[in-house]
Amino acid sequence: MPTPYSFIRPQTLRRGWSPEPIEGGLKLEYPGDPVMRVSHECLHQWIYAKPQRGLDLRQYLPRGRKRRAGRKGRKVRGPRIPMRVDIGQRPRAVDSRGQFGHWESDTVIGAAPSRVCIDTQVERKSRGPFARLVPDKSAMATARAEYEIHGDLPPRARIDRTWDNGTEASCHTLVDEALGMPAYFADPYSSWQRGTNENRNGGIRRYLPKKTPFDDLTQDELDAIVQETDDTP
Repeated sequence: MPTPYSFIRPQTLRRGWSPEPIEGGLKLEYPGDPVMRVSHECLHQWIYAKPQRGLDLRQYLPRGRKRRAGRKGRKVRGPRIPMRVDIGQRPRAVDSRGQFGHWESDTVIGAAPSRVCIDTQVERKSRGPFARLVPDKSAMATARAEYEIHGDLPPRARIDRTWDNGTEASCHTLVDEALGMPAYFADPYSSWQRGTNENRNGGIRRYLPKKTPFDDLTQDELDAIVQETDDTP
């Protein structure tokens, strides 16, 4: 079964199909298939990610850079998170916590030099937490963790989710369209809009203080910590 990343091959890139036209081509070739949707930014991140470097696909990009150019000197055009939907557009009914299936999302960061992080998802009505270890704070790793957490839930239990404005959520459209679970983004410096998640993260921090690296932490150990926080009043 093809995926959007099946189209990132040397022969495709040699023909001038950079991530931007690949994004558009997928929409035309698979108009009714949300799984075949991906932003060009996510495709760029995938090409530059370490697991793909054995293929050395970077050399086939138009500029052939070994590293992505920084934003210094560039004029910023558009939002930091592609296709960002403001929390003001979220249904007002979510505020009441009367319906199950609305989630709050965040990332707990380990101490350097470790890059391992924890993706946390908390359901607003039940305040039930889920967490997954992720190898780094990249958007692709985050999207994969979100899919693993929510993918086995019935549609009525995964209605939407609310993020802060961290760049790890910049591939949110992968999960939005694959699961039919749109993402909304809180106002800057408004952690109270995701207060349930912030509270649960605080519980995790009691076991994993800020100076703790997560390299040796296992998923089973994290699950036990999350269970402890869920049992704590």
